[in-house]
Amino acid sequence: MDWPTVGLSLASSIVVALSNYIGSRRIEAQKARQTKELQEMQNTFSTGATSHMAMVAFDKHICFCEAYGKEVSKALQSLAHEATSEEPLDVGSLSRIRRDWALWLTNEIDSWLEQYERRITQLGGEAPSYDAEGDRVRNDSGVKTAIAFLRGVLHTEELTTLRNDLISSSSRRTPPIG
Repeated sequence: MDWPTVGLSLASSIVVALSNYIGSRRIEAQKARQTKELQEMQNTFSTGATSHMAMVAFDKHICFCEAYGKEVSKALQSLAHEATSEEPLDVGSLSRIRRDWALWLTNEIDSWLEQYERRITQLGGEAPSYDAEGDRVRNDSGVKTAIAFLRGVLHTEELTTLRNDLISSSSRRTPPIG
């Protein structure tokens, strides 16, 4: 073997080793950045989700949803019992509940509920439907649509899914008793 070949072989080995070293350092640095970002996100989420303000806001949201849902239910039940009414539904009580809880509502939810209240008033003034005997009956599709829309605005489905996911995740991590 001659010296130029040895030198070239040695230089190639050094370049490959140096490239591997630099590449592994970059990978380690990237992993460290990702780990740090993940930890920061988890810390932010944990602090935000478990803070007193977050818990109060969540509790207030639930209280509002219960009060508003109860009033919607009453309004829709009265509408169903008064199948012969051609009068539009009065939603003044819904607007009052929304105003009472305005501090705890986002602008988006408030805006959607305002639209909801305008739309729901139209349920009472719908064109009448009649059964085979000629008696007036309610078309329940409008009521079902109103409830589905309300669930969407109040994020009921998302909150229920989140709760189910947390329970499922927790039960997988908890060792069996006994």
